[in-house]
Amino acid sequence: MLRPREAEAAYGVDCRGVGASCAGPPDAKPTGYGADYQLHAHRLMLGESSLGRRVYDLRRVMQLLRGLGSVYAAGRQSEGSASPPPLRLVGNGQGALVAAFAALLDEHDVTVDLVHAPLACAAWAEAPLCTWPVSSVLRGMLQHFDLPDVYRALGKRLRIF
Repeated sequence: MLRPREAEAAYGVDCRGVGASCAGPPDAKPTGYGADYQLHAHRLMLGESSLGRRVYDLRRVMQLLRGLGSVYAAGRQSEGSASPPPLRLVGNGQGALVAAFAALLDEHDVTVDLVHAPLACAAWAEAPLCTWPVSSVLRGMLQHFDLPDVYRALGKRLRIF
């Protein structure tokens, strides 16, 4: 089980449309064609991606935490303390995709731990029935790359569980 390391703070992020920010009644059973599907379709019509917007949300949270870390480090400089440790992302399920792309796009040395992450999106395209929500798919992605390419690019900053 992944646990915060000593002196490491842990924050939970519900990016748009996931967790507490999920659209629709909280007790509704997922049918595959609910609010998530509808919102994803609307985003596609507007030239956006649900996964892309979720990555954007996480990157803004990362930016906020770094800003708070800078304030913390400035206050601790007088005590001779080092700057705050770098960010570590932990993504589970759909959140694993969001964390992987956010880490890949980040200009800092963020590490990422993925739990229950898909190994490749190509398998979804070949499966008779895909159980992942369509909002987790980047339209046209397989024409250019697949998840193993993302994981390779992350290199030693990535751990998959």
